[in-house]
Amino acid sequence: MKRNKEQAKELLRRYFEAETSDAEERWLRAFLASKEAVGPEFDEARAVMSFLVVGRRRRPSRLSIGKMTAWAASFIAAISLGIGWLVFQERNECVAYVYGEKVTNTEIVMGHMQESLQEMKQAEAVDVASQLGTILNTLENEEAQ
Repeated sequence: MKRNKEQAKELLRRYFEAETSDAEERWLRAFLASKEAVGPEFDEARAVMSFLVVGRRRRPSRLSIGKMTAWAASFIAAISLGIGWLVFQERNECVAYVYGEKVTNTEIVMGHMQESLQEMKQAEAVDVASQLGTILNTLENEEAQ
């Protein structure tokens, strides 16, 4: 099919009425990309067609029954492995770092925790004013030296 403006105008009319085939649309795109497509009617069509090409999303391909079955089996296997891992992993493991060492014995960790709580109970309450006074006195002594 030779390219000429009259055929292109007729195809454009049919294109905008959604009456063209895929082959005719390819021919029309090729014509609009050529040097022969000069004129405002072709500029408008070129803009519309380029917008549609850029904005067109790829249509998903149809999956065969075998592929769908394989995907479903893979999905079910992955879910089963995840659930199995969650169910069979060790739970309630006690891990604490005491003086920079990892301790996993629950009795030792609880003992250290009880000691810390007892020390906190025995510490006397210090108000903010006395703490600030101590800090300021320390700073004054350092400046004096």
